[in-house]
Amino acid sequence: MALAPLIGKLGQHHKLLSTAAYLAALVLLAIFPSFDRRTEIEEHGLIAGYAFSGFDDGWSRRRAEVARKVEASADVPAALTLALRDAELAPHWVNFTTASLAKASMVYTVVPASRGDSREAVVLIIATNWTASSRTMEKASWGLSVGVALAQYLQTVNWLSKDVFIVFVDSSLPYGAGARAWLRNYFGGHSDLRRGVLRQAVVLEAAGKPTSFLLNIEGINGMLPNQDVVNAYMVSAQRESQLPVYHRGVWESVLHHIRNGGVHSTHAPFLELQVPAFTILGKRLASDKRRGLPASNPDSMARSLEGIIRCLSNNVQQLHHSFNFYFFTGSSRHISSGLYLYPLVAMLFPLLSFLVGSPAYRDIRSLLVGFGVIVAVVASGSSIFFLATNGSLHRWSWVPIEGPPSCSLPSSMGDSGLRRRVAAAWLSAGFFAAVVVALILRQFAFGVFSEEIKEGGNEVRGLRLPSPLWEAVRAASGFAFLIAATPLVISSWAVAVPLIVVCVPQLVLARPFSLRRDTDH
Repeated sequence: MALAPLIGKLGQHHKLLSTAAYLAALVLLAIFPSFDRRTEIEEHGLIAGYAFSGFDDGWSRRRAEVARKVEASADVPAALTLALRDAELAPHWVNFTTASLAKASMVYTVVPASRGDSREAVVLIIATNWTASSRTMEKASWGLSVGVALAQYLQTVNWLSKDVFIVFVDSSLPYGAGARAWLRNYFGGHSDLRRGVLRQAVVLEAAGKPTSFLLNIEGINGMLPNQDVVNAYMVSAQRESQLPVYHRGVWESVLHHIRNGGVHSTHAPFLELQVPAFTILGKRLASDKRRGLPASNPDSMARSLEGIIRCLSNNVQQLHHSFNFYFFTGSSRHISSGLYLYPLVAMLFPLLSFLVGSPAYRDIRSLLVGFGVIVAVVASGSSIFFLATNGSLHRWSWVPIEGPPSCSLPSSMGDSGLRRRVAAAWLSAGFFAAVVVALILRQFAFGVFSEEIKEGGNEVRGLRLPSPLWEAVRAASGFAFLIAATPLVISSWAVAVPLIVVCVPQLVLARPFSLRRDTDH
């Protein structure tokens, strides 16, 4: 009870205290990478880095021979068919159609486990660019030779306890189309081979001869793989001196989450199915070419992949630890969601303080009318949504198109021009709908509240609000944002950062600007 007077005094200054909490949280948000700590592998069954590689010089020569044969082939499908048959691996081809109605294909093979019972499997995807060009085969030989030679090598080891699928896909297809097609084929019952539960997946994407490798971990909507799997590969890669592997910078990773940059990644379809997966993305920057840096050793990459496959093979069950959200701040350092969530929660305090003191929030009529206005504003933008998702509606617009809308790269300048006109039609429809709703709301605002009537005290029939409509909308918007922001902070922290930093001050401080009132005064 002794704290009651203190709490009462502090409650009188809730606006000041909430503002101080917002500013302090903003400072902590700016320096949150400074609270990182060393990574660790909590899943001890992975036993990362304990074994020596058996991919020796003899296998290096075989890999080099595969690369020469690939470069001498006419195209990637022919090269893969020949290379897999020479390695005594059965190729299984799958033809499919992408979302943009383009015809495509992929090939996969399987390495049976010498100590397993085919109830669990690991997937290794080799993604290279299959688009025909003058240097297609030269660029593809690096990744294809690693995949074929490693598949041939895994047939000879005696430690493999899970079957390994080796899948070769075209990395130029959007939205990880090759991986999605293989998963549809596998789980849809159309696959030539079934090997039980898919536990984990690793993707090697190397377009050309890379000089360094980025561990691309983000999937669609900020989905992340189990951190132990990524850490286990980093341990294997760091044992190879000629294999520079790195993570994105922490703020670059935050921006990548905000832009939903993982939507086209090949490992994203696996994350959607709750299969831990990540991509080893080969990079060759323009600065590397100017400095004459040599390409990374493909044999080192093969040994690092052997290491991670051996780790995943050791753990004959699903992973139990490290299913958390995280950002990497270095090759062996990270910051977990247990630390960086709290600043954003504290930045919501001014909004909570504003709602407590808002008369419109305490009046149920004002709150319901505010929600109705929000629904009307959202409905005004629904025309853009329906035009973007229903191609048949374009027959009523001034830019008719044929076929359903699809997300694909423009094939020509004319195609790009048509897309710009279609986008202009969408925006124009939304703009006109917004103007109509704004005019209706303006007339409605004068009907539900009037300062003259409030001062005179005359009784008026119909719906009347004790505060202006804009205050009702602001209170309803603040309440809706507070309800939506809490789960958003947990599910997609990076997206919540700009929304909370920008929207909270706007909702608390926003005031309408009236030329008529300025003229009257």
